[in-house]
Amino acid sequence: MSHSITPYITPGIAPLLAEVDAERVRQDLLFGEQNHPDGTGGAFLVKMAHVLRAACQEAADQGQLTWRRILMEECGEAFAETDPYLLRAELVQIIAVGIAWIQAIDRRTAVGADYIEPQDRAAEWARMAGELAASGYSETRVAQALAVDEQTVQRLLEARGEGA
Repeated sequence: MSHSITPYITPGIAPLLAEVDAERVRQDLLFGEQNHPDGTGGAFLVKMAHVLRAACQEAADQGQLTWRRILMEECGEAFAETDPYLLRAELVQIIAVGIAWIQAIDRRTAVGADYIEPQDRAAEWARMAGELAASGYSETRVAQALAVDEQTVQRLLEARGEGA
């Protein structure tokens, strides 16, 4: 599916999308391509969507709206949807709300000294893999510690000149 939307129009969104992309890479490394059924729709999930929408609106009316309520309402709408095109649109809305929530967190908190910028993560993972291996961890234990597979650990160690 191709889209002709100019990417990264929202200020500051590029690094967040890089984080999302890095997580998707990690998931693919761990689990491979996944093709599960949607599991959406049905009377219960439609009712749940209405309840969540009403609760979100009530909280907004009372000045008590939270990101949790907004995200739950969006998830409820997605869970109720069976049309694949409308479900896709709801999932995009979930991602957009999640990113908006992350941006709100970033605005109100200082990024800690331990935060690793997305463009620096491969080098940092290689450094961590090297340190763990040097401290006696097997490649299996390094993979578990970094939540990656053993092939990724081998590539990280080879990038540092420490692999097989």
